[in-house]
Amino acid sequence: MPSELAIANQKPLLRLACTIMFLMAVLSLSGCFERLVYNNLPVFITWEIDGYFDLRGEQKTLLKQRLKNHQDWHRQQEMKAYVDFIYEVKAGVADGIGEREIDWFFLTINGFKVRLAQEMARDAAVFLKTLDADQIAYLREMLLDENNEFLEEYGEDQDTRIEERGKAAIKFIEEWVGKLSREQKDEIMMLNRDVPDTLDEWLTYRVERLDDFVDILESDYTIEQMEAALREWFIEPWTSRFSEYYKSLKDMVFAVDKLLTHQQRLRLQREIQRLVNKIDYMRQASVHNDIQPNVGINSGVLDGLQHTSSLGVTLDLATW
Repeated sequence: MPSELAIANQKPLLRLACTIMFLMAVLSLSGCFERLVYNNLPVFITWEIDGYFDLRGEQKTLLKQRLKNHQDWHRQQEMKAYVDFIYEVKAGVADGIGEREIDWFFLTINGFKVRLAQEMARDAAVFLKTLDADQIAYLREMLLDENNEFLEEYGEDQDTRIEERGKAAIKFIEEWVGKLSREQKDEIMMLNRDVPDTLDEWLTYRVERLDDFVDILESDYTIEQMEAALREWFIEPWTSRFSEYYKSLKDMVFAVDKLLTHQQRLRLQREIQRLVNKIDYMRQASVHNDIQPNVGINSGVLDGLQHTSSLGVTLDLATW
């Protein structure tokens, strides 16, 4: 899984990426809380974007209305596609995965992103055309500040960064397959050292992507032209820029899969089934879990998403 194995090498169509970001967030939650969050994605995403643009009242209303329409589409069509995809993954890991299956996995994930872009680009353009110069300038300042904070957090020496990336990979793998043996952990740490450290290149790419996005916002495009530009900007796969990293990552995933014992593979299948169950649960609309539009967001709910509600992470997701 790229988001964890590349934790120290993180890479807005804003609303598209926020949808993915919050979906990933709620999949890490449990019980009624996860469905509460999913059912109220328009509220949470509007709150998130407001923090980066200082939206006016009519902009918030427009955003929430358009997001609700897309959420209905996502619940009815995409969530079912996610379930089918994950069932295929579950079947694939039963007896070990091959290189072609890893390629298929990443291509399918990118396909979900492309469909989101195709579905939402028009409304994203309508919304983004309402931004004024001050709001765009504020966005640029906020994201550059996040970039600097990211560099401070992960900018230690390369050896330390790679070591921490390996530890993060082990923690993530154990969440899915159970406890690893000392031999397995040592092998994973060795495999991790073969994956190149791309932090400097990634930060440069991240700034370039931000500049391209702001250029779109500052253009005199019509809504139709902005829609086309946003689609092109959003669907660029990160693998085209980081081909060496992508190949090394695939090799590592392939090698780690071969390390798994029968019991660990069974545990992995159970955890994948739990993920399917979560998605099925969230597909069930529940008006009882909706946040009323005139009620503020509960601070406890926001605290539960604090670690994921960063537009910098959103920008990273947008580049996958």
